[in-house]
Amino acid sequence: KYKSGPKLGAAKAYVSCVQLPDGSVLELGGGSANKIENASREVSLLKSATSKSWTSMNPMTSGEHRLYHSMAFLADDGSVISLSSNPKGQARSDTVLRFEPPYLFNGPRPSLSGVPGEIGYGQTYSIDVSSDVTRVIMMTPPSPTHGFDANQREIPLQYADGKITINATSGLAPRGYYRLFAINSKGAISMAKWTKLN
Repeated sequence: KYKSGPKLGAAKAYVSCVQLPDGSVLELGGGSANKIENASREVSLLKSATSKSWTSMNPMTSGEHRLYHSMAFLADDGSVISLSSNPKGQARSDTVLRFEPPYLFNGPRPSLSGVPGEIGYGQTYSIDVSSDVTRVIMMTPPSPTHGFDANQREIPLQYADGKITINATSGLAPRGYYRLFAINSKGAISMAKWTKLN
């Protein structure tokens, strides 16, 4: 389990945690008593499941809040989209914020193409990627609500010589639509490519 971030204390709620393609987690929003004056502006990054602490990122813009009915999710370009907030008896937020995780600043993105429209368990497929790609992962589509996304899942794929093998079971990766991301040796990520796991 991921350790609680710096803003998670007693009576805090509606914190959004978004799993990122490089294995890190971005945390934002939340507050106590569902009130704007108690809303947190902090944005933090847990670099891996074994990290000892969270790293502070640039805070949310002054005046923004993410409380009840807030949502955050991973976009296909690797950024994190945050929207909505409905505090009790106060003005709600209709803004959309876009966060850019550190991997978007690790140089040029690797390329990823030639992903089949459908894939199957235990099968191997050829894909077209940049020569510097070291990993390919599969992630579920977003399904956020109320500061939570129960559908978040990252599935590492076996990758070698331009080929991926779907080595997950249906227990780990249920049938359905997924996004593939390629990650290079500098930690930069590709744009997502969609496929259907049958």
